[in-house]
Amino acid sequence: MTTSDAEALQTRVAALEKKLKRTSIGWIMTLVLLLVGGIGVEQAMSQAQSLQARRLDLVDAAGHTRLTLGFDTTGRPGMWMYDDASKGRVFIGFGSQRPTPQLTLQDDTGRTRLYLGFGASGNITPQVTLSDEAGTPRIYAGWSTQEKPFLNITDQGGKSLWTAP
Repeated sequence: MTTSDAEALQTRVAALEKKLKRTSIGWIMTLVLLLVGGIGVEQAMSQAQSLQARRLDLVDAAGHTRLTLGFDTTGRPGMWMYDDASKGRVFIGFGSQRPTPQLTLQDDTGRTRLYLGFGASGNITPQVTLSDEAGTPRIYAGWSTQEKPFLNITDQGGKSLWTAP
């Protein structure tokens, strides 16, 4: 064996050792990942499938509550959204007189300007009420006391300006 053959053999052995080292590290990393992944899956499977709370508040970066999921004073679920001044502006939930769904939008003074829900008296019928800045209902679309479709537009004093039918 010549010197050049010995050097070539040394180079090949060094390359093989390097390849064996990389392969061994790859197998060890794979084994570690499988073990850690298996433990993580086992822990995830043992976790509760839901988050339970009586109330959940989402806050902005300044710590002001912007959204609340919870219950009203009658125990009915709802969602309240607040503006930058922490005033309630949107409510989605159930009515306090009847457990029917409703949506209300309030202006910055706290007055309800839009109500979308169901009537509180008689049969449960859908209705939409739009109110002015004083809180006076100005447009009502829904059902009359005779359970017929009804549209009513009023002036600031509550006097009917137009009614259909």
